[in-house]
Formats: sequence, structure tokens, C-alpha cells
Amino acid sequence: MFTFYALKVPGISVAGVAAIFFITAVGGSMGAFVAPFVIGRYGAYQAAIWSMTSLLPTGIPLIIAAFVPRYAPAFICVTFVAWEVAILVNVIAETTLRQERSPQHMVGSVASASRFVNWGADPLGAALAALLLVSVDSLVVLALAFLGMAFAFVPLLLNRNRVCASIQLVGRKA
Repeated sequence: MFTFYALKVPGISVAGVAAIFFITAVGGSMGAFVAPFVIGRYGAYQAAIWSMTSLLPTGIPLIIAAFVPRYAPAFICVTFVAWEVAILVNVIAETTLRQERSPQHMVGSVASASRFVNWGADPLGAALAALLLVSVDSLVVLALAFLGMAFAFVPLLLNRNRVCASIQLVGRKA
């Protein structure tokens, strides 16, 4: 959806989109370095929730990009880098929660099941976006996509067995 949006709405070239994804990958890798400190400071549960709730406000530049095509690549880069950092923090926080909450002999099975569900949902979301793009404006589909991402924290909030125990990470206690 995002590639389609970047190519069609603000009219960014294919090379420009490739450059955006390169910058996103480099900038987003900061998330792998930031995550242990965020989790160590706030705990895995709070890091998981806040990393996902940050997706909504950081998606605003993506919408603005549609109205200022000249600066669209910069707006899209800001959003994508912020999202990549947030998603990496979330993945590491959720992995930490799974490792802490699962019996030791089940950690691999729980991780595999989680990956199966998460990665299995990606093609379904892509297919739904493609179907929507046939009949709905791409900006609306984009807004729906990032609202869905932004509300991915709801299952954590609804979980009655919240993880609040300290987690040893990077030599610090949460």
C-alpha cells in the first residue's frame, strides 16, 4: 500500500521510492539499538504499548505528503523511519514478554506460532488493500492501513494478565 501510495499520489519516482526505503532501513535500524534502553527504562509491557500507539501521530506526515508533493519524500521518510523504530522496539518488547511469560520448554513453539499468525496476516492485508484500491481513494486506504497499525496495541490493553515484573535487560532492572 505504501509503495503504491508513494508512486501514485505524490508521484515519487521508482528511484525515489527505493531511496526512501534505503533511508528507512538505515534510520529504522536505530530501533534495534534504542529498544533495550526503552525496555530497560519503562518495562517491556509499556514499551510494547507505547511503541504501537506512537504509530498514529507519526503517520501524520504521510498524509501531509499528499498535499505537498514537492516535499513528499521527506515527509514519507520521517514517517517511515519513525514507524520502523517503533515497530522494532515493539517486536523486541513483545519477544521479551513472550520469553518471560512462556514456560522455557515452550518459548520456541510460542515464537513460531506468533510468527505464523503475524506473517500470515501480511498477505491478507495486502489483498484487502488491493481490493479496496479498486473502489476507494488511495488516501482513504492509506489512512485505514495506518489506523489498523496504530490500534494494534488494543490486545495488550485488554489482557488481564499484564506483565509488570521487572525484566533484566542491558544490565539494568526495569
